[in-house]
Amino acid sequence: MDTIPCQPIFREDGYFNMTYLAEDYGKRLKDFWPSQFVHDYCLELSQTRSFIDSEKDSLRYDLVDESSGESHTWGHPRLIMLLLRWCDPCFCLLYTSDA
Repeated sequence: MDTIPCQPIFREDGYFNMTYLAEDYGKRLKDFWPSQFVHDYCLELSQTRSFIDSEKDSLRYDLVDESSGESHTWGHPRLIMLLLRWCDPCFCLLYTSDA
């Protein structure tokens, strides 16, 4: 990796700021969501037994910061690795390497 990534911002409920993380890598979330792999991953995640019914439609949500007027997307904690792998392919190698 050429740069040290930012530290993810988490809410008390575990959701993380996807917008902030993607922007730190020079990426835009609008390019992340159309991927068939992301769609399939989210579908599988929403159907897992460990995923309670009230969360099934809440893998992500948008919030507007009242002080700045900026909109941010917050993602379920299980999406963080998927997003990081998309943001930086080297990240995947770094955390899955046997060496």
